[in-house]
Amino acid sequence: MSAAVENIILGSPAEISKIQPSPPSPFSRVANGYTPNQLWSSSIQLPYPTNRWWINLALEAGDQPIGCLPYTVTASSSGVQFWYPSQSPSQISVTMSTLSEWNVGFTETFSNRFVSSFDDNTMTYAWNSGDGNSMQVPFVKGSPYITVNYNNTTPILKYLGSTMINGVRESDLQTYKLTFANNRKWVVFASSPIDLRIDQNGNLAGFTKFNGYLRIAFIPDNNNYDSQLSVLRSNRNAIPIGVDVSFQNGNQITHSYRLAPINVGSSQLLMLTLPHHVGILSSVSIPSNFTNYITLKGQMAPVLGSNWVLTYSDVNNITWRSPNPIPTSSYAQLLSAVESDYVYEDPSNQSTSVYFRGKSLSRMARFALIADEVGNQTLCQKIVKNLMENINSWLNSSIGNPLIYDTKWGGVCTKQGLADSGADFGNGRYNDHYFHYGYFMYAAAVAIKLANNNGSNAGTQWAKDFNPALKAMLNDYVNVEVGNTEFTRMRHFDTYDGHSWASGLFVFGLNRNQESSSEAVNSYYGGYLYALAIGDNERAQALNLILTSEIKTAQLYWQTQPNKNYNNVFAQNMVVGIFWETSAQYTTWFGNNAEYIYGIQMLPYTPISTNLLSSSWLKVAWPTIKSRTIDGNPNIADPWKGLMLMAGAVVDKQGVAPAIQALNSYDDGNSKSNTLWWLSIC
Repeated sequence: MSAAVENIILGSPAEISKIQPSPPSPFSRVANGYTPNQLWSSSIQLPYPTNRWWINLALEAGDQPIGCLPYTVTASSSGVQFWYPSQSPSQISVTMSTLSEWNVGFTETFSNRFVSSFDDNTMTYAWNSGDGNSMQVPFVKGSPYITVNYNNTTPILKYLGSTMINGVRESDLQTYKLTFANNRKWVVFASSPIDLRIDQNGNLAGFTKFNGYLRIAFIPDNNNYDSQLSVLRSNRNAIPIGVDVSFQNGNQITHSYRLAPINVGSSQLLMLTLPHHVGILSSVSIPSNFTNYITLKGQMAPVLGSNWVLTYSDVNNITWRSPNPIPTSSYAQLLSAVESDYVYEDPSNQSTSVYFRGKSLSRMARFALIADEVGNQTLCQKIVKNLMENINSWLNSSIGNPLIYDTKWGGVCTKQGLADSGADFGNGRYNDHYFHYGYFMYAAAVAIKLANNNGSNAGTQWAKDFNPALKAMLNDYVNVEVGNTEFTRMRHFDTYDGHSWASGLFVFGLNRNQESSSEAVNSYYGGYLYALAIGDNERAQALNLILTSEIKTAQLYWQTQPNKNYNNVFAQNMVVGIFWETSAQYTTWFGNNAEYIYGIQMLPYTPISTNLLSSSWLKVAWPTIKSRTIDGNPNIADPWKGLMLMAGAVVDKQGVAPAIQALNSYDDGNSKSNTLWWLSIC
């Protein structure tokens, strides 16, 4: 395969001097049996991005859809296929339609296609002929254009969705206005004059080789055609080919878009925003009289400017404890509960499931924090010591399912996950890493913090002793360093969408997904606390911004209610169970019980939950949640019932208190102590 079309640039120089590099991973090194295929340029080396929104085009046959908003895109040997979808709502889902519209390619025969370069959020895909000729598509989420760069190749644009009923070629040979029988209007712009004509098959075809860019855009409102065309035309020459993302001042995430090296003229970068950008995006202007595009998340509004600054005026300020302290009147009950709940755990006889063990270690950490807050240091330090002993087995690889550094993709996986793609919830294929390791980071952060109580440096020393292993676990799922050669940047976090994707190296027709928004929040909360505990303040600020963004988008896209983002037929569910790139669904991976669907967006309950679980949402949603779970299912199991009641305590504390007191069992990441703690602070 050919060399990359452009250099891979990961981050800004300002970050390099701020966040200090991590030591090498100490875990044993093994090659993953599932390896990068021919859909990656040979110039791209480890570490690979395994969870990016565009990864479908680099896995298996590379022919499954991606969401290059506002379009849905696929790729094949003949070129790039894309369409502008519409919403199809029902009571259990809102799914973006699958259409047959554009196939944009070339008349030459190409020998291969592959990811040629990528950065923090964009990717360039290339088709090569083997003789130096090529076609590249810079996939930039949020661009109203699909952009195709031709290098000595002959364009052909096939519209498969309908028959063209009107085509206007302007005299400069750089603008083609197309109308189809399905009442959809598109426009094609060229960076330099090109003679495109309708061939005998009804395709828009070139008849000579072309060097330059074609940009294809859908006109979303026929009644506002002239105004939209004017904005698209005026800004067609500012072509984004990449973006650098950085974290600044503790409250800003910046997106600096790189433009193609052509004569931009008076053009400005025209991009589309998502609902969560509203109110926080600055350094841009808004074009007038331009109709919004529609996507799954709602309206996509236009902005002009290549430097986005997302400023959070309400950055998360929750650290170790809830903003509401435990009332002194609850101390005795909580201390009694912790003394009853906590049982010594033998490090040599612990679960080897990375997910469930992470949850139970986090549960133990909650015991220690509660004991600390109610003033029993003897019990607190006893728990912390035991907590460290158990975490040690994972950090020093003495556990039966040790962590291993994967030398093919670049990441930390479990031994069982590498041996079996279905083990540990797909850990060996990079599914759910942030869920898994986020629990460990929370537990480790608490251990470091509390072991330093009373002037001790035991926590600091433990953190130093296991610094390489702890940093490897953290960097595996949320590396915010620049230039780290072992771990990809922000494996799960999508800097444009503002939230994370799970899925890993598994291919789905609906593309990427995230089920548990609350466990995503927990993972970045754990990482943030760990950075605070070791005094790595610059890293902590970056992680807290990611945490803040994940909370904001969870509240907007997962915590639903009528008359907001989704059609009311679906929004009446009050929650999204699984959010895919092209579908929001009222379900979970493990069942359709209502308590599962709501509960997976709530657990685990920690101090950050007071920020995540919006009281304004629960005031509207709680009657529906209660009727579908506690009232609607007399056989609801106590572990799930407890999670529902804890949510209810936010808006109806007195009403749910008796039922909480009557619970007999709890989720494996929860406990009586933690449930009573939550009730006490609500």
